[in-house]
Amino acid sequence: MIINLIRYCLIQPQYSRLLFRETEKQGELFPGLLPVENTIRKAYLCHSSAKHLTPGDILLFYRSEDIRAVVAVGVCECTFRSQDPKEIVRKISQRTVYSLSEIENLTEKEVLVVLFRESRILEKQIGFDELSRMGAVKGPIQSIQKVKEDSLLWLKQRIVE
Repeated sequence: MIINLIRYCLIQPQYSRLLFRETEKQGELFPGLLPVENTIRKAYLCHSSAKHLTPGDILLFYRSEDIRAVVAVGVCECTFRSQDPKEIVRKISQRTVYSLSEIENLTEKEVLVVLFRESRILEKQIGFDELSRMGAVKGPIQSIQKVKEDSLLWLKQRIVE
């Protein structure tokens, strides 16, 4: 049996608000919706050097800076790397919160594109303190990183609560 890995994906608040609109307070839910907000198929773009993301891997989106918690769960569909903004836009279509100019700025360096399906928004977000206390992280969460194996069972149970 193949066991897919669980990985943290660091996401900045301004992009988390757009990509996972359901995590925001009710009053902020509907002004000026973007196409990506109405779909479960989304794209995550970063400069991570992670090389072993595979289809089926579970992605925990950790919102940095303000909330400092896992706010959403996704499932990796596929990944690719590119430094060509037109290729990225062509392949991700309306699955991203980035504008063309932001993608052009990102592609000054090679970009890792992760196409994923949103699985769920966590009603009970998992804060950094809880992750640390349960041994699921050691040190700060950065870009994309693997979850510590000895905390996988706890984390899977915690996600489905």
